[in-house]
Amino acid sequence: MKMILADDEVLSLQLMEHVIDWRSIGIEIAGLAMDGLEALALIKNKMPDLLLTDIRMPNMDGMELIRQALRIKPDLHIVIISAYAEFELAQEAIRQGAKDYLLKPLDEAVLLTLVMRIRQQWLEQIEREKEQTKLLRIAQEREMRDRLYVPLLIQHGNEMIAGRFRLTVIQAENVTYSGHIRWEQNASDLSDSLKASFSKSLGAFLVKELLFEHHPGEWVAVVSSKATDEQIRQAAEEALINTGLIIVVGISGERDDLQEMPPAYHEALAAIKKRTTEQTGPIFSYLERGDQNPLIQQAKQYMMDHFNTDLSLEQICEKVNVSKNYFSTLFKKETGKNVWDFLSEYRTERAKELLVSTHLKNYEIALEIGYENPSYFTKTFKKWVGIGPQEYRLQHGRKV
Repeated sequence: MKMILADDEVLSLQLMEHVIDWRSIGIEIAGLAMDGLEALALIKNKMPDLLLTDIRMPNMDGMELIRQALRIKPDLHIVIISAYAEFELAQEAIRQGAKDYLLKPLDEAVLLTLVMRIRQQWLEQIEREKEQTKLLRIAQEREMRDRLYVPLLIQHGNEMIAGRFRLTVIQAENVTYSGHIRWEQNASDLSDSLKASFSKSLGAFLVKELLFEHHPGEWVAVVSSKATDEQIRQAAEEALINTGLIIVVGISGERDDLQEMPPAYHEALAAIKKRTTEQTGPIFSYLERGDQNPLIQQAKQYMMDHFNTDLSLEQICEKVNVSKNYFSTLFKKETGKNVWDFLSEYRTERAKELLVSTHLKNYEIALEIGYENPSYFTKTFKKWVGIGPQEYRLQHGRKV
């Protein structure tokens, strides 16, 4: 938990800083300020969880600081420090959004009790947000499973899928979605032509002829793992010739259970988002699955299935039953990147999807993809994408 202290009296500021061993109780002092403007700048830069501030300060008083700070960070817990004679001001501060107040001179025991209570509330809120995020993810995956899995059961009853398969997502890049005018006019013909092209090219490899339209302009095919990447590429080229659509294809890692379709679907979408665009013709993308080494393939699959948990190298190595040193060396050799770069890139792709397709806040997305620290999520996102999450969301049409 991060805390900022603000007071224009040097002795009071030093007392607040040193009267308690903050670090020992899980509190990090993120900054000290001697006026309201300094405090506001620190809040913008550090995004603390708790602010202890005097109610009277130069340049910007405590009341205005409360208003400005809560615009920047609505969940900021603000504690006002005031003299007894300023009790009415303290009451007004509470009405403006401060949560608690302390009277000068500060009492160490009272201060410690208050901050510990605030920290406990903060921890409980984090747990609630984690649970809400978990429930949201379960609901989203259930909805996706219903969209992907249930139609297959209706079509094929309870027949089991024999052998391993890969989920292939096919998207039409040059469909005009504005008003869905072009799509609605040609939807049936285009959909039939595309399905016919893929069925013809991949007929022998389509698992029980499972190729269906998932969304307007997006199809999902369940393809036998025996189909080569080149055969899928040729199917995309054939569809381009027959429909005039620029086809984008993403394929997942291998699966053996149709109930695993939601994570497989996300893999295929992530592959599409990582594609390199050619000048003309179809675009074909797939995740590097380390097919030359089953151990690496298994490890990557495990990371993609558990990317939103607090994964450790020990967990991954235990899953594939090798030592950490051996695994790290082999992973780098097979993939060209280290384990954490692979996981970080995958998490970033999921974050990009959530930024565009949901109204989740940054900290909620951070929790959704396995980061407990929103600041670290922002830093990591910028490392891989070049811009921050909010800027990415604005550029891709979702209002913050």
